[in-house]
Parts: sequence; structure tokens; C-alpha cells
Amino acid sequence: MVLVGTAARVLAVYLRAGKDTDEGALAGSRADERLQFLNARALALAGIFAWTATFIALSVAVAAGRAWWPYAAILAVAGLGYLFGLSNYGVGEQDPAEEDADDAPSPVMS
Repeated sequence: MVLVGTAARVLAVYLRAGKDTDEGALAGSRADERLQFLNARALALAGIFAWTATFIALSVAVAAGRAWWPYAAILAVAGLGYLFGLSNYGVGEQDPAEEDADDAPSPVMS
């Protein structure tokens, strides 16, 4: 009986994946911009919680005189991941339209 119920549920999710609904987008792994933005914000919040928990654990370990280096290593890896994310997603990258504008002669110089 459980097998039949599970098979029915799997079939329902599979059929729903082809429809243009929120559930279909999630089931079909084809999230629209709104769901991608929501996912990015949720991951950012999870990262903030992880950083905060690691910093608190580092502070407690230092105050208790225990080994603190594992927590510092986790914070260092998280910081490097953050910097890699900034460089990978193009922070500071110039817009192609601005590059074309730099090559154009200035109206004042003519």
C-alpha cells in the first residue's frame, strides 16, 4: 500500500513539473527569476548564520582557552569563498556600453 501511494505521489510530481506553476518550476528545476532571487537570498541568510555561529564558537573557544584554530580556518575559508564569489560574479566589471562611451570623442574636445 505504501509503495502504491509513493508511486502515485512521484507520478503526480512528475506530471506537475511540466506545468507553468510555482510547484512545477520547483519540481522541474527550472526556477524563474523570482525563485532564483529567493534562493539567493536564502543562501545569503544561511551564510550569515553560519558565519555568526562560527564567530561565536571562535570567541567561546578563545575565552575557554581551547583550540580555536579550526573555527578561524572555517572563517578564513568562508571569507575566501565570499571574495571568490565577488570576483566570479563580476563586481567592478565595467558595462560594455560604458566601454564604448570611453572610446567616443568628447564633444568638448572637438
